[in-house]
Amino acid sequence: MPAIALSQLAISVRRERLSRPEQTLVPILLLLYLALAEVYATPVVLSFRPGLEPACLHCKEAGKSHVLSQIQIESGKTINKVFASLTPNEYGRVAPNLEAIHLAQGQLLYRAGDACRSAWFLLSGLVSVAAVTEKGETMDVGMIGVEGTAGILAALEDWRAPFTATVEIGGDALQISAHALRDEFNQNGQLHNTFLRYTAFIYQQIAQSALCSRFHHAEQRLCRFLLAIADRVESHTIPLSHERLSQMIGAQRPRVTMVLDALETQKHIRLARGKISILDREGVAAHACDCYRVIQAAMAHYLAHL
Repeated sequence: MPAIALSQLAISVRRERLSRPEQTLVPILLLLYLALAEVYATPVVLSFRPGLEPACLHCKEAGKSHVLSQIQIESGKTINKVFASLTPNEYGRVAPNLEAIHLAQGQLLYRAGDACRSAWFLLSGLVSVAAVTEKGETMDVGMIGVEGTAGILAALEDWRAPFTATVEIGGDALQISAHALRDEFNQNGQLHNTFLRYTAFIYQQIAQSALCSRFHHAEQRLCRFLLAIADRVESHTIPLSHERLSQMIGAQRPRVTMVLDALETQKHIRLARGKISILDREGVAAHACDCYRVIQAAMAHYLAHL
């Protein structure tokens, strides 16, 4: 189905590149324009023009004016997969309850044991999910990108987070309250079905991560993480430090630095302060464990059924 997103609600369409499916996007957006204008009782500006400049949606709620952060949607490439799976009726119910926000690198979304009060449909960036010991030691057991939703358990009544979620790579997201999310989840529609499929994928990711931590050495785990992060953010450049990577894979920093130096010597990656660029994916993949391929296959299965 055509990708529909609330940005600021920022949408840019290149007329010269419209395919037949994309041509159906324009009338749908016009209907969305009327619906949102009625909901917010304020002017909604949607502009369709060649180029990359996004248009903006300005809205007022309870006397408080705010402008949703700019998200550019081009040919459906930048959009949350869960959100994109909604039917037009579901979108109409959910859209008024969404707030577009920016998630900063290092931002804590929730701690293990916190009540689930919000959820976030990621539009860009990366959130890590970590298990925490009583002493405060952590190890990452999963990651969330545009394919999923952070805080998905907010859809359940009186549920507390089993893990800690932190923004590893800053980006934009659509935030929704637990109450609004539960209302839609309990409709037993497409959002309900997609959440069940995504939960199954998350469980497989966590189980595979536990297996990986037990049986695979630091080099294999690190290479798996590098590839998985690059896939999630759709970039060959990963803005993470050696220290943070060592925490994510549960290894000592000197060991991580040694592995990264070896990969750079082999010209598989390039190191710079605070970031790592993958130059040769096949070379990095050759050092990764099979867990990378297992999780990617599970991801492909999940996305194919949206």
